[in-house]
Order: sequence, then C-alpha cells, then structure tokens
Amino acid sequence: MKFTPCLIVAHSLGEREITAEAAQWSIDYATFYARQMVDNFSETIAEGDTDSLRKSIAKAIKDAGSTGLKMAELLKAVPRLGNVKKHERDGLLSMVVEDYDVVREVVKPESGKGGRPSIIHRWAADQTSIH
Repeated sequence: MKFTPCLIVAHSLGEREITAEAAQWSIDYATFYARQMVDNFSETIAEGDTDSLRKSIAKAIKDAGSTGLKMAELLKAVPRLGNVKKHERDGLLSMVVEDYDVVREVVKPESGKGGRPSIIHRWAADQTSIH
C-alpha cells in the first residue's frame, strides 16, 4: 500500500508522522471519488445502442426534475430519439418507465381549450441514481 496521500495530508497538517486523522481523511477522499467515478460510469457506459439511448432518455428526464418533459422537449434533449420509428420510441419510453423511477402522465388540456392531451415523463423525486 502506498502511503503518499496520507503523508501529504499529514504534512499539510504540520505532522511529522502519518496520524490516524490523516489516514482517515485520505481513505474518505479516495472512497468519495471512487464512488463518484462508479456512479458516472453507470450513467454513461452502455451495452449497446438501445441501452445508450435508454440511459440518455433517463438522464434527460432526471435533469428536468419534477417538471418533466413533454415529447417535443424530450426530442430536443435527446435528438437521437427522433431518429427511431414511433413504435421503437414508445418501446424505449416504456423501458425507461419500467427501469427507472420515471412516471408517464397524460395531462389533458385546460377546460375550454381543445387539443390533444400532453404526455409528460417526470423523474420521481425520491430516487437520484441511474442504474
């Protein structure tokens, strides 16, 4: 095991030897950034085109938060989604709803206004990680 980070921390604290405090700080630092790296990889590494697109859709919905995204907004956020056929797009969105903490809502136009209902995909607030 290399003690360089512990030694650097100990030296920055004015110590001549590695203390328990310096060792724990180094362990906490390395653990924090290792977890952050693994979380980032789980969001960005994909097993294929479909998985990559599925993760991109989930990330766009997550980034939109509780406001969610209408289909036109989702197509702007994930342009590749516009390059798939409607039935494939619907299948991808169904997978995202099933695999992530995403809800699909149909919002009817305000009373007195005509038009089609809007379909909005929202990220549920109680979950923050993409798997």
